[in-house]
This record gives sequence, C-alpha cells and structure tokens, in this order.
Amino acid sequence: MQKEPAGASLQTKDLIAMLAVAIAAGSVFFPWFHVALAKNQSTTTTFHSNGLYSGTFVEGGWVGLSLAIFCIMLIYLKFKWSGFLSIGNALIGVVYLFGWSDLTGKFITEEATNNQVLLKVEPQAGLYFFTVFSLLSTALLFQKQR
Repeated sequence: MQKEPAGASLQTKDLIAMLAVAIAAGSVFFPWFHVALAKNQSTTTTFHSNGLYSGTFVEGGWVGLSLAIFCIMLIYLKFKWSGFLSIGNALIGVVYLFGWSDLTGKFITEEATNNQVLLKVEPQAGLYFFTVFSLLSTALLFQKQR
C-alpha cells in the first residue's frame, strides 16, 4: 500500500487559507506607506512627498513574508497549529496600520531632526491587503481546529 502525499487530501478551507496566506505574502511587495515630510523653516513650511514604500522597506514586511511562506508549508503538511503564524502576520499588519510602530528612524535623518521636520505616514493598499488576508487565514485555520 502506497503512502498518500501530504497535500493530497487538503480540505477546501485549507486551500482557501493557503490562497489567503499567498495573497498576504504577495502584498508585501505592494505599497504599504505613503510618506510625506513637512519642514518648518523660520517663516515657511514646505512639504515633500517621499513617495510610496513597499512592505520590504520595513522589517515587519520581511518577517511577515517569512511567516507567510512558512505558514503555507505548514498548511500543506497539515500541521495542526499553523494558524499561530497567521496571527503573527495579523499582528504585524495591525501594528503598522494603526501607527503603533515608530517609523521616524526610517524616514528622517539625524540632521533633519534639528530643523523641525514632521513626518506623515499614510497606510496604503498593500498594508490593508496584508492585514485583511492574514486575519482571514487566521479565522479559517482556527475554525478548522474545531
């Protein structure tokens, strides 16, 4: 009798969860932030748009990508608690989405801090996709545990 491959009998929830995690992994390469700087110089304030930055610009994006790839492998191997990796990704997304992570060191240099520079970071579509699909995969993977 032959042994069945690990991914041969994946359920529909597993496949949908794998797709959600794959979309979350791909969204790391989409824009996560739009950054604008406001420089206050004596009587004038000038605004500079630094542009869009993908999730690979911050450490959380690389950690999220690694967790997503590892989560896909664990789902394929039918590991029972693979949802914990999705929780990690969802937490990363929520932290960046609500601005609980200090990004000033990434966008403002040391000499610019002396000139009273204000930083405005707006979340973009990639971060929303990452967070929503991580939450979706978490819900599907933990619903499977029942």
